[in-house]
Amino acid sequence: MLLLTSEFPPVANAGVQRPLYFAKYLPRFGWKPLVLTVKEVMHFAYDHSLLGMLPPETAVHRTETLELRRMLWILRRFTRRSTTTPAAAKESSGETREFRLSPRWRELGRKVRGWLFVPDDRILWMPFAIAKALKLKRSDSFEIVFATLPVYSVGVTAFIISKLTGIPLVIDLRDAWTGDPYDQGPTLLHRKLSRALEGATLRHAAKIIVICDDMKRFLLQRYSEFSPDKVVVITNGFDRDEFDSAEELETEDRFVVAYSGALYAHHAPSFGVFCRAWSAACEQSPEFESRAELWVVGRVDPEIRRIADDTEKVKARFLGFQPHTTAIRYLVSANLLLLLIKNLSAEAGTVITIPGKAFEYLASGTPTLMIGPEGDASRIIRSAGGSVYNEECVNEIAAELLRRFVQFRQDPNASTHFSAERLRYDRESLTSDLARELNGVCGLDSAYPA
Repeated sequence: MLLLTSEFPPVANAGVQRPLYFAKYLPRFGWKPLVLTVKEVMHFAYDHSLLGMLPPETAVHRTETLELRRMLWILRRFTRRSTTTPAAAKESSGETREFRLSPRWRELGRKVRGWLFVPDDRILWMPFAIAKALKLKRSDSFEIVFATLPVYSVGVTAFIISKLTGIPLVIDLRDAWTGDPYDQGPTLLHRKLSRALEGATLRHAAKIIVICDDMKRFLLQRYSEFSPDKVVVITNGFDRDEFDSAEELETEDRFVVAYSGALYAHHAPSFGVFCRAWSAACEQSPEFESRAELWVVGRVDPEIRRIADDTEKVKARFLGFQPHTTAIRYLVSANLLLLLIKNLSAEAGTVITIPGKAFEYLASGTPTLMIGPEGDASRIIRSAGGSVYNEECVNEIAAELLRRFVQFRQDPNASTHFSAERLRYDRESLTSDLARELNGVCGLDSAYPA
């Protein structure tokens, strides 16, 4: 299988998890992934340890690209060669790194890229990816072209490779392309061009994999000509090996609420609601105020930090980017996990998917407090013993915080709640479902080799 992805380790973010674990487990089910991705790029975080998960059967091919993030990486490497002493270079060569870019520059870059490129700036990788794919076809034949999105231009690239080679295309959608609530395009022309590219790609695909039922319903409504079995739900999940080996951290007898993952500016309304609820809980319980602490593991936009700073009673520890294995330790050590999903207007014409972190929350056994709209995510959280509130429920969220705190006082281990629901989302099991779909596309027996 030729697996196209624009995000792959050592880049570290939520988007690398799905292709990484597919590449890790597919060889167990008779498929050899040929990962096709870009060379080193400038990114906010790197975790080289993730590459150690890949089995020997998985080959990773990296090509050049004309994207700005690649040009910045080359420039940074050149300037560091000329200005960094050997000792300093050695000191900065750890497995995990994080780089910070001014939010103003990040936002400017996002807007410029949105205006200049359709569907996105990763389209500048296309000629290199196509050339490499055709070369691989001659030297190491593959039976499936598989693209995991976003980034949406990766889907267009895979579509062209499929057309040129005659090899079936499978599209893996983690967000709903033109139905993505956070990536709509700056003008009507941009949106129409994206919609045309989406239609051509999805109509050509032999199979479309999506991560939730809501997205399947959305696509079948938008493309009424699709048969229901063309769109298959394979959710995100968690890696059982990582959770089985995760050791708890010392919390010093504190009641810990943890959030893992990026907190962007669009999370500000729901994060603000949570902080107001926290303050209300402190007003009702001085003990909660003295013993409760919020841990935030991951990248945080300034808008979020300002809300926390302006809410005096919230004791927040912003821990920054952490290696994935360390982030899991924070999840299993907490007493309550926080999940924030943005509300959308009914006429938005988009679909909210399930954040990948939700499945790792389930795997941790720690109960979850979700603030967001009803949908697949809320159903899953409730089924695992969590609670769900909308952004108007400040008092109810405060009551939930106090209820969980009382449980913690009575028994610090009372928060552990492993449900049978979590077993459905093991990465190995989900990859077996993908292998079965790939076999079907190729007309192969669904039985896996021993």
